[in-house]
Amino acid sequence: MATRLGRATALLLALLLALALPGSGDAARAQGGAAQPSLLLYNTVASLLAGDLLNTVTIGEVERDLGAFPPDWPVVGVGTTNWFGRNGELLPDGTAAALHYWWADPDPPTHATIRDLADWPTDPALGGQPYLPFVGLAVGDPATAERFVLADADDVHARLAERLAARGVALAGLRLEGAFGPVHTTVAYNIPLTGLDLSGGYVGDDYFRFGDYAPADWTMVGLYAAAPALQPAIAAPDQAIHLHGYQPATLLGGHIGRAQARQVAVTVWPLREVVARRGRLQGPKAGWLPAPLGRPLLPHPADLPTSALAGARR
Repeated sequence: MATRLGRATALLLALLLALALPGSGDAARAQGGAAQPSLLLYNTVASLLAGDLLNTVTIGEVERDLGAFPPDWPVVGVGTTNWFGRNGELLPDGTAAALHYWWADPDPPTHATIRDLADWPTDPALGGQPYLPFVGLAVGDPATAERFVLADADDVHARLAERLAARGVALAGLRLEGAFGPVHTTVAYNIPLTGLDLSGGYVGDDYFRFGDYAPADWTMVGLYAAAPALQPAIAAPDQAIHLHGYQPATLLGGHIGRAQARQVAVTVWPLREVVARRGRLQGPKAGWLPAPLGRPLLPHPADLPTSALAGARR
């Protein structure tokens, strides 16, 4: 499975690089162009599920890229860490200048406590610097935000996908806030280097903690991609929407597997560009890594055919 997903991921990133403009903060400023609403993609969900936990980015590297955008532009997204036995679920939420890296901690006693990874230098509960093998961030223009209410929806993911398709939205960041019915969550804690097959859904006590919540208020953030070719970059197989969330009252949360909406305010930030980034070997896990696993599953831009990069260089 890992080989199959790795090849698919390489092809996918080649496509993304062909679509994306140079996106680091320095590159964007050097070009002098106006910022565009963008999906910042650090590796992909497909590469993560193929077992690539070791090519990562740091919060500092993400912050430098966010410096290319207006400071008040909203940012939402999803991601995880490569902490073995404690991957967790990342829920970035805030603005380009003040982003919270909310994270659902799979450790006891709750298996779902929300912490801010940005506090790692001062929070002993985090234990050290986080390295991120996948992060997807939607950086939206507040002037183009779309809003609507989702009411009495038995399946939030399906209803959202219908509404977004009807509005002609192709790619977007999402925030949902309000009263939900029952919510089912997972929190990854043991993503293996051999890869993880989620074609049958998020199952397996060896990999996930599970939560079933009674009706309550939730805040959820995430990503939407209408194009099937782009969906493996931001979500599990055959999924157009990837949501993470938490209960503000209890500060518990995780990946949203299923949810019902009672009265929920939805904010949508349509995105125009995809900026693909590949992580690198770094941090304490990189030193003892066997050579076969050390090879990145995503191609370096220099290794791609010139034709694949033509769109990125324009």
